[in-house]
Amino acid sequence: MNLLFVLILLSIAIYFIKIGLNDEYYSIFFILFIASLLPLLYHINNTIKSFIRPNQYGMLFIQTVDSILNIELFNNMLKSTFDDILKQIKTNAGLLIFYYQDNNEFRIFHQRNKKRKYIQDSKIENDNILFKVINTPKDILIKEKLNPSKYIEKQIIDELERLYGEIVIPIYYQNIFLGIIIIGEKKRDKNFTASEIRLLKTLASSIAILSVNSLFFKDILRKKEFEKEYDLATKVQKKFLPDADLKYGKIEVTVYHNTPSQMYREFYDIVQNDNANYKLRISAYKIQSDIKGISIFMPGIQAVLQTLASLSFSPSQCVSRLQHQIKVKNLIDEDMVIFQSTITQNGTFTFYNTGYPSPIIYKKSLKSLYSLNEQKSNKKEDLNLEPGDILIISCESFFRLINTNISQYFDIINNHSNEPLNKMKSILVNNLTKILDENDKLLILIRMEDAP
Repeated sequence: MNLLFVLILLSIAIYFIKIGLNDEYYSIFFILFIASLLPLLYHINNTIKSFIRPNQYGMLFIQTVDSILNIELFNNMLKSTFDDILKQIKTNAGLLIFYYQDNNEFRIFHQRNKKRKYIQDSKIENDNILFKVINTPKDILIKEKLNPSKYIEKQIIDELERLYGEIVIPIYYQNIFLGIIIIGEKKRDKNFTASEIRLLKTLASSIAILSVNSLFFKDILRKKEFEKEYDLATKVQKKFLPDADLKYGKIEVTVYHNTPSQMYREFYDIVQNDNANYKLRISAYKIQSDIKGISIFMPGIQAVLQTLASLSFSPSQCVSRLQHQIKVKNLIDEDMVIFQSTITQNGTFTFYNTGYPSPIIYKKSLKSLYSLNEQKSNKKEDLNLEPGDILIISCESFFRLINTNISQYFDIINNHSNEPLNKMKSILVNNLTKILDENDKLLILIRMEDAP
């Protein structure tokens, strides 16, 4: 706009020169005219930009919210307001004492007249007499109205003198006790007026709301940070997971893995081992506990198992060495169950299980479906698979459902045994998930084919 305006003025000037209006007075006139119009044009320019570029307001909003969420600003504002009120009612000293739930202790949040060392380390014992006698927001303690001849009130007077206090205002949020305000002696009049007490009660109410809101904001920020960490962990772990479908010589594998909880407790791995007669390594493992974030160990466990497998250790040796490393390094306190197996191109299936659901096998030649070692753990076993045989490795919920309804799922697998394995997986998953609605689902299907 500024450039366009200058071009228009130059055009007008050239036109005036051409018609003979080139007197020096006209030059002075144009200079003054332009100088007078520039502020107006600047205002118009900013007004138009405010309509066509509202992101400036968005940035301002973000900055404002960021400053509100910053707890340090809350603290500074609270201290400043408290000092201003003390000056307003002309007192020598004051204390803000809050209850901190994390440490289960009362601490002095802020004090005026710091020359007086009230309490060492700014702590007040939980059994302090002031906290014992305050039970409701209305329990305001005024030193001059207490009777020193009564034992309890004498204790209160002694404590107030120790803290250089004359009046105590409780801080409550609804029925939640958050702390107290202690006001010291007044500089002139010793009596607190009704309006001054109302002002202090209003301050206590505002502090309560402000404190609770700041705690809510802290929780919100922590949850947002936790969600970001989960998102990052999910992305990292997805990178470690192998492809869901694999054809390796005579062996075909397909996997259904669903964890909408944003954290993996059911974890699996499929590794092609070309250096060991085209063996396929298949693992499944799970942290038994529901502790959030524990699944971040899963890629590390996967890396250890892959390293041991590459050294041609058997499934039982891989698991025992992994368990030894976890115990020695004290990596995980929670129970972890592991299923480790190998399958060769001639159909030899070797597995070792430490509490994971047992594999279920469909024998095509025998027309049967059954589970292996249903009640056993720490079991090493070999199994010979024939062309058309299907192995099922699954999470606990899927295993229970299939194992308790063997005839039903035998019919499903038998009727679709000649169809693509991926299609059979879809049919099984649709049937299983209609009945179950749980997180962390895992289903691995392995089939021996007639020829590579």
